[in-house]
Amino acid sequence: MNQPVVINIIQIYKIQSIMKRTIIIIFSAVMVISASAQNVMPLDGMFKQIQKETHLCPYITKGNYGGGKVQTSYRMDLGFMEFCSEKICGHKPSLQAPKGKDVEAVNEIQRNVLKKVIGIIRYTLDALSEKAEESYHFEKHSKGTDSISYSICLKNKILPVLKSNYTFRGYYFPDATETITFYFNTGKKKGCNVHRNGFGSLEYNKIETVNNGKTIDFNWQAFFQTIMPELKKKGVKSRKFRWVCSDVETHPVYAGPIYGDTLSLYDCREGVFVNDTTTSYKGETVGTMYYVPRKNWKVAQVLINHVDSLIQKYIDQHPEQRYSYIYGINETYSHNVGDGHLQPVLNIWDYRLESPKYKISYGSDKENLYIVVTTTKGGFSVPKGWSKLKSFINGKKIYIK
Repeated sequence: MNQPVVINIIQIYKIQSIMKRTIIIIFSAVMVISASAQNVMPLDGMFKQIQKETHLCPYITKGNYGGGKVQTSYRMDLGFMEFCSEKICGHKPSLQAPKGKDVEAVNEIQRNVLKKVIGIIRYTLDALSEKAEESYHFEKHSKGTDSISYSICLKNKILPVLKSNYTFRGYYFPDATETITFYFNTGKKKGCNVHRNGFGSLEYNKIETVNNGKTIDFNWQAFFQTIMPELKKKGVKSRKFRWVCSDVETHPVYAGPIYGDTLSLYDCREGVFVNDTTTSYKGETVGTMYYVPRKNWKVAQVLINHVDSLIQKYIDQHPEQRYSYIYGINETYSHNVGDGHLQPVLNIWDYRLESPKYKISYGSDKENLYIVVTTTKGGFSVPKGWSKLKSFINGKKIYIK
């Protein structure tokens, strides 16, 4: 089964201590707010505790990827990086501690936060392991490097429980309907024998069988009729567009999310999302942007929240249809106001390569907030400055007048 592609971004948070010191703690995660529509699951309390310590939330997806199985995933990617200093490490560090702050004092606070987060995870997973149908816990500590992993099968369709060969991420349970995996590794930073980096991931997955194990095609026309009344409401403007990316040698592509001002600035890029089965970057995308000026913030927020609720309602009523959905983007899509941010939320695809793929995306730039509806044949590509373009054909741009 293909898994959702999770793109991590380094988030740097300034936290003020009782001593009025401002420090920086680095954790790597996709910042997505948990949707209120989600059911309570075993890790809710733990995620809330981690959020209190780090301001991070889990990345939540739901989809029917085939075989009549609906999979709900909660994932939090964690990262830890100590600061170096020329005085201590003997070289000029690439990542500087906050100006005027004591490097080791900052690092010590980070270590304490990491220790607390790992402690929260350990406590929760140890308790759940006792109730699991099968669970594994491994640790290794040697000469400044540490690794820890948990593999927990909470529920399985049949007994005995089957498992795959162990990797650094732990075991995989092919017949499980509810699992938890966690791994975290730390080690000395490259070129430094004093300070450490650490990275890992915590994930909860639940799989439900629907429609007697049969997945059917998504009914795009029926779905779109449910959201169209919202898109036609007063105050919502619209314009059509066309993007073509076929000359990939001239216009390189970037595999990742569409952050126009923070990642690659290529004119022609591939957005690789859940089950985009084509391996070719070549493709044509046509669609409509529905948008509201930022000055009408309340109108825009009501619009996007209503559309998001209708998406959730449709997939809950038709779980047998093939789809992938990301929760909480309606809470975060507007934070990026630079060169344009576009985040697909609902992804509809077909294994037949000649068939079109559909996406609902939320976007923003300095002027407007957007709901972007696209139909794609081939690879899905988004040009830099997408919100200002009427068309993009292999580098030839026609701007909106």
